[in-house]
Amino acid sequence: MATATTFQTNVENWLAEIGVAVIEQAEGAFVVRCLGNCGGRRQVNAETGESMCESCEQHFIAIGFTRVHCNITLEKSREIVERHGLIRPATSEAETAGGSSKPAPKVAATAAIPRFQEPHEILDRQGEPHSLRSEKGLLACILLDPHNLAEVGFLQPDEFYNPDCRRVFEAMRELAKEGKLVDESFLYDRLVASMAIDGREALFLKEIADTEANAHNAVLHAKEIIKKASQRNVHKAAVRMLQLAADNLAASRGHDNWLKEVREVAAAATQQSRAADSKRFQIYNSAELAGMKFQENAIIENVMIEGQPGGLFGGTKMLKTTLAVDAGISIASATDFLGCEFFRVPQARRVMIMSAESGLKELQRNARRIAEARDLELAELQYLLWSDRVPFLGTDADPAILAEQVKEHGVEVLFLDPAYQMLDPRDSGNLFAQGIQLRRLLDVCRDAGCDFMLLHHTTRTASRQYEQPTLTDASWAGFSEFVGQWMLVARRRPYVAGSGTHELWLEFGARGAHQAGWALDVDERSDECGRPQAWSATIRAASEVRAEAEEEKAAKEARKASAAQERNAKRLNDDKAAVLKLLAELPSGETKNKIRADAHLNSHERTVAAVDALLEEGKIVECEIRKSGQKTPQAAYKLKAVR
Repeated sequence: MATATTFQTNVENWLAEIGVAVIEQAEGAFVVRCLGNCGGRRQVNAETGESMCESCEQHFIAIGFTRVHCNITLEKSREIVERHGLIRPATSEAETAGGSSKPAPKVAATAAIPRFQEPHEILDRQGEPHSLRSEKGLLACILLDPHNLAEVGFLQPDEFYNPDCRRVFEAMRELAKEGKLVDESFLYDRLVASMAIDGREALFLKEIADTEANAHNAVLHAKEIIKKASQRNVHKAAVRMLQLAADNLAASRGHDNWLKEVREVAAAATQQSRAADSKRFQIYNSAELAGMKFQENAIIENVMIEGQPGGLFGGTKMLKTTLAVDAGISIASATDFLGCEFFRVPQARRVMIMSAESGLKELQRNARRIAEARDLELAELQYLLWSDRVPFLGTDADPAILAEQVKEHGVEVLFLDPAYQMLDPRDSGNLFAQGIQLRRLLDVCRDAGCDFMLLHHTTRTASRQYEQPTLTDASWAGFSEFVGQWMLVARRRPYVAGSGTHELWLEFGARGAHQAGWALDVDERSDECGRPQAWSATIRAASEVRAEAEEEKAAKEARKASAAQERNAKRLNDDKAAVLKLLAELPSGETKNKIRADAHLNSHERTVAAVDALLEEGKIVECEIRKSGQKTPQAAYKLKAVR
């Protein structure tokens, strides 16, 4: 058992170790400079470690935790002294026999043996920083909307404080990675299978589900969790610092190390707490923006470039899938798209075509005939991959799987057909809801360094059915706003069933880059069953076709006018003959109205035209006749007398 003398020596040594200079030493006490703001003198009791400043009359513990416990009451100071074991031990019988006259301090019996408390015990009384409300709130947000799991992708499981919350979050991530729905049922099965939370699965999941939460606050909860995790790092550093103190490291050796460790932990905590924001928003100043160099690399010259989300839009049965297959084969083999040298492919790239509409049999038939048109063997196109499935963008599961497969196979260009099988249909007319789903695809492809082309339908009014297409023809919300480059296809003329001949408009465009219109004529040479057997594409400039169309229209109108003129001339001749025949039977002449009725000319205009023509030709002359019962003669016409 330590003696009072030993304890007093420990106090004296400790004062020296923490860098407190002893001004003078009196019986049973040390006089030191106050560590508060007053700079006055303090007496430190050599037996208890208590101290009172003569100037500011504030008590504190001199032993090790001076600054932590400064400015507390004397009663509290004594309580801490007793709790830390910094008290004079019970006086032994030997000391009493030796004549010691100092009374022993009044302490609890359990505090008779001096003991320094472990540093983690001191700090754990306050509890490590955490927010159970945010941890449960985040899990509830994910259950409300599993899309939030992707939104908080910057959060790591080890940043959770509560072990049950951590295990549930890990289970959620595993389910999403496997493409399963993140709901209570699947979570329960996963937690039971892994024995993650000791048979309390149902109760704990119900507790999370009952937590009041707003699905839009997921990111805020995640950032609060990260903040608390950073604070726990500082807390742990403080424990290590106190451990150094408890191990009686000399101040000259330990103080600098403490400060260094605090600075390192604080810097790491600051960096970690800002990680989420820096990941979501990259900020550049104007000088950085001005100094950036961008290179526009063509995937297909004048058609498709790197770095822009793409869309291939067209009406029903307008060869969208077939055009995508042609583009895929061209990119994978570095051959000209549509066999046109203006659409050159500078280099071969690895391509994946995911088409869930046609089926593998139709994809095979299309790919074979297009490859044969290029003198290629489909089986030898090693850079071309195929799938008859497309990812569903309404949850995070499929995009995550797609990201893994794109990276695994090194896909550089991706064709996705059709869009309507990829999106959640509940908000197809909502621009904001559609944008969230399309953004998932964009993030996946950008992270993987993969360009993509999304195939989608257009809608057009009957009056515009055969006009050149525009980007606004894309059906439903979000697509025309989302794409940065596009390929539009529409019919120039109606398709004749079984002919295998398609006369199409083809429009290409990109933000701030190429934009041009073309006329595409495709000959598929169908067999007796109407199945396409070949692939022959002819490209011409849209301006050329429009000029031809204008010429054809003018010629058509001229032919129409000529035909109308011929019809009018024939009718006029017939009308003149009818008038002459009638007047031959009426030598005294007849009025214009009577001529119209009796010659069956049907209209005043026809009668006037026939009479005027006959007058001009000199075959009839004007005259007057007096009808029976009329006093006034009327204007009439009769045949010209022949001499």
